[in-house]
Amino acid sequence: MITPLIDGSNTMSSVENGSFFPARPGYSSACSENMPSNLKLAYGFYPGITAHIEELESLLAMDDEPLLSAIRKQQVMSFIARHYNDRDRRTTPIKPQEVQDLVRQAEGNWEVFYQSHALADPQKRSAYCERLRFGVMTEKRALSTWAAEVNPYPPAEYVVVANRGEVACRILEAAHALNKKVILLHDGNDLPYDGLLREGDFLYYVPCFKDTSRRGNIRYDIVGMHALAQALENDKIDLHTVAVHPGWGFNAEDPEWVAEVERLGFRVVGPHSQIIRYLGNKTNAVAFARAAGLDTPISSGKIVGRKGLPTGADPETEWNGVEILVRQFFHQCGEQGISLLILKDALGGGGAGQKLLTRPTVTELVEAVRQYWQTYIEFSVDQFLATTRHVEFQVVSDVMGNVRFGEPRDCTLQRARQKYNEETTGFPPALATAMQEKIRNFLVRVHQKLGWHYTGAATFEFLYDPESERFYFMEVNTRLQVENCVSACVDGIDYFRTQLDIADRKILLSQEELDRRRHEDRAHAIQARICLERILGEDERTALSRSLKHEVECIPVGGPGVFLTRLDVPAQQGVYLFGDDRLLWQIRRQGQAPIPMGYDSMAMKIVATGKTAEEARWKLHEAISQLVVEGPGIHSNRDLILLTLEHAHRGEARELARRKIADDALAILRAQKEWETLAARGTIRRHEFQILTLREGALTAEQWAFLETVLDGYNLKTFYPNRFKISCLWIGMLNPLWRKLNRYGISFVHPTIEVIIHERLVSFLSSLLRCMTGLDPQEIVLRKKSAGLLPRDLVSFSGWDQAKLRSYFRQATLSGL
Repeated sequence: MITPLIDGSNTMSSVENGSFFPARPGYSSACSENMPSNLKLAYGFYPGITAHIEELESLLAMDDEPLLSAIRKQQVMSFIARHYNDRDRRTTPIKPQEVQDLVRQAEGNWEVFYQSHALADPQKRSAYCERLRFGVMTEKRALSTWAAEVNPYPPAEYVVVANRGEVACRILEAAHALNKKVILLHDGNDLPYDGLLREGDFLYYVPCFKDTSRRGNIRYDIVGMHALAQALENDKIDLHTVAVHPGWGFNAEDPEWVAEVERLGFRVVGPHSQIIRYLGNKTNAVAFARAAGLDTPISSGKIVGRKGLPTGADPETEWNGVEILVRQFFHQCGEQGISLLILKDALGGGGAGQKLLTRPTVTELVEAVRQYWQTYIEFSVDQFLATTRHVEFQVVSDVMGNVRFGEPRDCTLQRARQKYNEETTGFPPALATAMQEKIRNFLVRVHQKLGWHYTGAATFEFLYDPESERFYFMEVNTRLQVENCVSACVDGIDYFRTQLDIADRKILLSQEELDRRRHEDRAHAIQARICLERILGEDERTALSRSLKHEVECIPVGGPGVFLTRLDVPAQQGVYLFGDDRLLWQIRRQGQAPIPMGYDSMAMKIVATGKTAEEARWKLHEAISQLVVEGPGIHSNRDLILLTLEHAHRGEARELARRKIADDALAILRAQKEWETLAARGTIRRHEFQILTLREGALTAEQWAFLETVLDGYNLKTFYPNRFKISCLWIGMLNPLWRKLNRYGISFVHPTIEVIIHERLVSFLSSLLRCMTGLDPQEIVLRKKSAGLLPRDLVSFSGWDQAKLRSYFRQATLSGL
């Protein structure tokens, strides 16, 4: 039986409450509950009406060929939507082939129409387009008049969940708490939502959520929304009473998809599509930030790539202008002592489209920019800030422009640019308040520029320099993020319920009222994402990173024969679970949950709270130490998180050290895989190559005494740090056999293992020592030297040269170390 984490109780929350994970008492919406039930607004305030009017205006501005192309797309979409629901999509999944057949049939109908009206003739085409424009103008006038009318704005009755996995379960839970019915989009292959639905809820099958491979006239994710709109209208459901929640990822930041959903008449849970489009461009967002008084890294500004040039522009002339700009920026950076630069795709995200240049020459920079200019629509060259933290501010804003803030988050710990361990920051109130005022100013400027208040949740991302206490703006994510529950556990706010309330035009409570919800027992929160993934060995990592052309540290598990049979954590006060309820339901009912390939690998998030950061971290460590994740083919990142929490630098403010934490933990796990593989091949038993588990957190006195004995045995005039590291290798790597080194000697090493030592020792040993002691090897030598154990004039820091390492290793072997 699954035991949930819940304060003071082991009772599983019921199906009727919408979740198998525990309820979170005291966590509620940030909006006022005392709103008038007869709220009235002009229809022009509805994004759907405005989007439709804007579409008609764009049609009127088109020439004949683009106008016909737009009308063709509308007719194709209308035909597909009508025939998509010939079979009941609440019970019958749809296959991509069916959509392709409908697309071909609709395009064939258009060709017949085109030929029958002789639209290939320029005169007849022009006359037909004039009639079209007259009809569009008439519709626009009627719609504009209607938009001026004031009508009741009822709360949404239905919530469409346009996502899947954990976020879908959280939206479903929030919608049920507000007594709304739920429509879950489903591709027919993912896990079912059995046991989570209430009366009136239903699944609606779509071919996919976001088909990035089809960026032509027809996108299957948009086809699905058109078909859903048609099905709901057939059931006499007013689309203005249907809210669409895109969750995170997928379509949440896709302005094209959001604009189409608005135009269909749905109520989108989030900001207007124009805001998403504008802020989704990082160079636009940075310009807003500068105007709002936020610091930004030194930047070249927006550079328009070849694919973004206007029609008729001469590429070579444009490139010459870009090259001059880049050379000027290079010299500006040189004058200010800036040697680290990063190229960033203005429309990218999640670390994609970024390239770091370390001390480039002007020629190297120009060549890198040239490659980006050929590839991307827009990009920039920015100063890279190496010793900073990745900090996020949780923001919510309502239709009246009221802006409220949750607890900021530190999301520095990442592997392959993906977060896995986040916590609250504990900034001084004055520092946080100053940043909040600048963010408010930012959103005011958005309203002034675009005419729409930002409505819903937003995440403002910064690089924070602990020494200067300055925040450097990075970007705005126009949605909630996976780690929102880190702030929620401190704030006592259900951000999903808040989003739905804002979509119903409810007004946010004051910041003072929201701050009073906080309790000293949960002043700090720290989260770990439990992902079903396998950490890659060094060879796999190198090969995959090279083939995929981006950094890869782990791969998700899933597919035929992969099942989760246990997902257990003992209950603990102040620790909460947020996860995919479907896994628990499947395990409870069937004894196992299949893990399909190609879906989000995150099974749950564990959040621990406490009065201090250390207390919260201790609670999280206890919870994850007792976490059981089992099943055939199942791997998880449990060990990675434990190593991260045990790292000696984990609680320090030095960002340079914090940035090494994830790399250290991954290096240790990769080394463990290497030694386990070699032990299986060689003559030495597997258990003799266990890596120190680091539960002690530092070298013991006994280990130091042995190390000093080894150092005293060196009959060299100069102490070489590389030889010191070899000694540390055996102390750390051969636990618990290090005490038997004098008896075994070093000659027992298998030849294959010796090769790996030569190739892999440097990176592993550095990680191991930092994890155990919080110090680099050179710092350890300095500490031993200052204690009088080594003469000062005998210490030399020659670096970690691989050739010297092999030489010293041979010397150590010959001397019987």
